[in-house]
Amino acid sequence: MARRRSDRRPRGRVPAVLGAVLVLAVVAVGARPTAAEWTDRAHAEGELQAGWWAQAAARAQLVEVDALTLDTLDAVTTAAEYPRSPGPHTAAVDADVLGRLLGLRLPGIGLPLIGDGTEPGLLDLGPAAGLGLLNGYAATADRTTARAASGTVTDDGAVDLSPVADPADTDLARLSLTALLADLEVDGLTDRLVDDVSLGLGALGTTARWTAGGDPEAEYVLAGAELRLHSPTVAGLVDELRQAVADLDGALDTTLGPTGPLQQLLDGLSTTPLDLGLVSVDLGRLQLHASVELDALLDGLLAGPLTSEDGLVSVDLTSGSVGVDLRSLVAGGDLNDLPPDTQLLTADNIGRIARAVTDLLDGLVTRAAAGVTATLEETHLLLRIPAAVEALFGILPVAHVTVLADIGVGELLSGGRLSLDVEGSLLGIISLDALVALLLDPLTDLLVPLLTVALGELLDDVPTLVGDTVGAAVGAVTGTLGPVLEPLLTQLVSITVNSQEVTGPAGEETFTVRALAVELLPVLGSGSVTVGLASSSVRVWQSAEPPPG
Repeated sequence: MARRRSDRRPRGRVPAVLGAVLVLAVVAVGARPTAAEWTDRAHAEGELQAGWWAQAAARAQLVEVDALTLDTLDAVTTAAEYPRSPGPHTAAVDADVLGRLLGLRLPGIGLPLIGDGTEPGLLDLGPAAGLGLLNGYAATADRTTARAASGTVTDDGAVDLSPVADPADTDLARLSLTALLADLEVDGLTDRLVDDVSLGLGALGTTARWTAGGDPEAEYVLAGAELRLHSPTVAGLVDELRQAVADLDGALDTTLGPTGPLQQLLDGLSTTPLDLGLVSVDLGRLQLHASVELDALLDGLLAGPLTSEDGLVSVDLTSGSVGVDLRSLVAGGDLNDLPPDTQLLTADNIGRIARAVTDLLDGLVTRAAAGVTATLEETHLLLRIPAAVEALFGILPVAHVTVLADIGVGELLSGGRLSLDVEGSLLGIISLDALVALLLDPLTDLLVPLLTVALGELLDDVPTLVGDTVGAAVGAVTGTLGPVLEPLLTQLVSITVNSQEVTGPAGEETFTVRALAVELLPVLGSGSVTVGLASSSVRVWQSAEPPPG
């Protein structure tokens, strides 16, 4: 990997710990101290704590924070320096170690670095810390070589995810960003819209190696990353959808009910007695019976999370949770092997996220319309028609029966035929099968054209009916949440994967790689705070001349 020089911190400031431990101080830029000056500076600055005089140095630091010194974060730091303490040194970061960080607060923000049980903190390293799966490694065999490794690494300084049951599980570590919402300048943002934000991480680790005369080499791994938001407004959409579906159900039942427009059309039909040859049938008032059952529609809308086709965003309506799988922001869906300093939350990517959330919620309207259409097509129409059946010559008494005509809406619109039955006694005037056969064609000619037109128009109106109910409920959410998401994510956090930098004067540089660098509140500019995770830093003696003795 080509060596890169930088005096900057990716979207943040270089942590003070780098300067305190690894940057080699010189009497003047470009001038190397004499042996006497070296000794004087070593005594004046104070041996290993200053570290500027070390011929080679390596440091693994699980957590870096702007303006927090090495002494402050030494619980999560493993360091080696040649010749004083060449290593290799290893250390596990476990729950006891993290306990030593209680009470630390992020400078300028005031948020605790680690929660103490009464006040939530920024960082929760989850079960991996409790099991001792997070480690540090540092070694400087001589002045020309340095190796460091941090995160899910072995005692030999190699990245190893095998001890982690599911490396992509984004609950392995989590950064809670909720407390930062109050510092945002987003119009319309309230606790009702978004009341919780966090960044979940899978297994992560880095290694850094440097041999004098060559370029530094780095490896990182980040198995998963997910932004998670909770929105009470989204959670409240469930009740709104339930009411919207109930309203829709009521509107359809009214349309098909005993006083609805379809029944009124039937009441306007002329039903003169039918002369069927052997018998005469006098039809009474045609009574429509139909009920649309939309319970399954609501169950379908709420079944499981809504997930975008590319897997980027998922929305759980029942909990109000919005998840953003950050792996889907990069080609191939893999956060590994990305170029140095890859920004995940670019303006384009934030736009993708906001559009995906809105599209998923708007998709509920399309799904509801399709569901209502399918339910209507499966709905059966039952017509009860009182009828007086009389033999042609009036010899036999009149039989008063009820003719039942049944057909599904979908069958009707696709050219299906009525299903007929008769309730009551025909008094021997004619057999049931014969009467049904005689009635089928006349009743089809009487009913099917009218029902086909009316129900076709009803199905055409479904998008409007759904828009007025479900669409209104969804629009109330997207109309308030949608405009907030982009500025919220832009101002809240910036995420850099494979963060790399070279600091220090020419010939005395320190190389650092971080699996992840998270800038908190970039909206504050110089007041933002950057947190580095799984950081590995190395420096070696670059000069062909030996160091002062």
